[in-house]
Amino acid sequence: GNMPPRNVALSEDELEIMFDVFSESPNKVPESTYIGFTLLVILGLRKMRLFSAKWTDVDFKRQYFHLYEDNTKTKISLAVPIPIDVRPLFHRVKALSKGSDYVFPARKKNSRGYIFDDTVNHTLADLFGKVINKKQPSKNVLGQAGVCDFVVHDLRRTCRTLMASLGIREEVAEKYLNHNPSNIVRIYNRYEYKQERKEAHEKVAKLILPMTSFTVKE
Repeated sequence: GNMPPRNVALSEDELEIMFDVFSESPNKVPESTYIGFTLLVILGLRKMRLFSAKWTDVDFKRQYFHLYEDNTKTKISLAVPIPIDVRPLFHRVKALSKGSDYVFPARKKNSRGYIFDDTVNHTLADLFGKVINKKQPSKNVLGQAGVCDFVVHDLRRTCRTLMASLGIREEVAEKYLNHNPSNIVRIYNRYEYKQERKEAHEKVAKLILPMTSFTVKE
């Protein structure tokens, strides 16, 4: 029947364990995927908004990652500030993308060039011991380590919860996640709450990056 809506947000402990498990499973979590998960938690982006992005969406000079309205690629709906400590991750992904137009190129040749929606879902499923297409299901490494069962989209809700715990104002958090409060009044100001969002991103980055395997310069 209908599944009840899932309201999973990972705790800080669970996030820490998740990143540890990722670090210990490099064959299942390639470096670019690891960075992708890190960016999803810090930037609170929708999964495919991040994974289908092109390098033209990343403004290294002004340190913004541009989201486009409904992927039309013409109307920018939000300019996402890239926290200072997160910039090396974008540079690393740039190196890993080997000249592709896409930030996260497909691992295998496919018609569209960027990573498949299912790739990151499979990564998680595999680490939860759920992958069915193999003869032998893998071990439930994440579950056994104490992480509740979650899906990629839950990282966006996790980001929202972290912002609340960091005392970030609700309207800033909503803009950060690019939620439109009302569909009737759609005034696009892609730099709205720019300073507040920049500070909010820096706070979330400072909380998350130490959990990862990336070294943060003090």
